[in-house]
Amino acid sequence: MNLKHCLLCALTLSTAACGADEKKDPGVPPPPKPAEELQQLKFFNGTWNCEGKTQDDGSTPGYEFKSTLQVAPYLDNYWIEMKYEEHTSKTNPYGFKSYGRVGWDGTKQKFVRLHTASQGAWETALSPGFVDSKLVWTGDLNNLGNPEPVPFRHTFEKKSDTLLNTSFELQVEGVWKLIQVETCKK
Repeated sequence: MNLKHCLLCALTLSTAACGADEKKDPGVPPPPKPAEELQQLKFFNGTWNCEGKTQDDGSTPGYEFKSTLQVAPYLDNYWIEMKYEEHTSKTNPYGFKSYGRVGWDGTKQKFVRLHTASQGAWETALSPGFVDSKLVWTGDLNNLGNPEPVPFRHTFEKKSDTLLNTSFELQVEGVWKLIQVETCKK
């Protein structure tokens, strides 16, 4: 590297320009590879079109809805991105959107899920992965107008490579209450 090149690097404060003709430091190890466990979830990749129904809870009538789930690898295959949308309709005038990431926690040896949603909700959840044909997430749902997080359970059941059933439950006063079910096709 000549003096003119060093001066140019100093003036532009560009580490990229300074190291452009340098070799990678052999003393710095490369980053780890994406977790092999994420391959279990490859089944989800793609666009799923779903039809679902919420449960009548006594104060709010149940309703049918249509939704879309889009799943793709994210951040160099270290995470999986999930975009979910319940479409607006006469019976579902506000719709619902959720956006999240799924990854692998090597310390806990579990999948981790981080989601944010329309209407201000957010969640964290863990899953051991598929057991038989079911992937069950358990975690806490926050900011639903409750002062405390609400435990939830979200089950995905693989029926075939192109068919998936889901159920979403909340724990209310220690009892699991079914909130909604869906059937999704790819």
